[in-house]
Amino acid sequence: GSWVMQTAANSGVGLSVATLARDRGLRSVNIVRRRDAMDAVKRAGGNVVLLDEPYDTLADRVLAATGGERPKACFDAVAGPITRAIASCLADHALIAVYGVLSGKPCEITPQQLIFHGISMTGYSLPASIARRTAEVVQRDYMALSRLVASGRLHVPILATYPLAAIATALEHAAMEGRDGKILMLPN
Repeated sequence: GSWVMQTAANSGVGLSVATLARDRGLRSVNIVRRRDAMDAVKRAGGNVVLLDEPYDTLADRVLAATGGERPKACFDAVAGPITRAIASCLADHALIAVYGVLSGKPCEITPQQLIFHGISMTGYSLPASIARRTAEVVQRDYMALSRLVASGRLHVPILATYPLAAIATALEHAAMEGRDGKILMLPN
């Protein structure tokens, strides 16, 4: 029943987090940067979906949506000034796990949020995480995820597929903002 929060909730990871949180009895606050991305997050199981801006009202909007409960953790793929806005929404001693830099800017957080509210931040990198695990644990985790994908409980939309010969076009497509799905390369 606890609340968790995330940015870039309409991304592949974000849609998966919304689904996994729901399946584990957690409630999620999902932040998106575009209004047209909200429905996909709701369909994936997101309880609350909010636009990121304006940042200065995010805490009030989150608290109104959660009945005054503050999320205990946040997954942040955006970084930059939204990190400070996220921290203002969270419970004391909450954790922000930063795994992306979609804003292209360093995380911003105030000393007051760190000192008086005990907010902590950690970075997360999938390759580094895999390197610290045994092969058996990695295989177990991937098997569990593959069962969720095979059952249809986890689904990441595919927007387009390209043959390897069209890699330049695929990269241009992948670089476009506002996409609603993954761009995949097909083997020859």
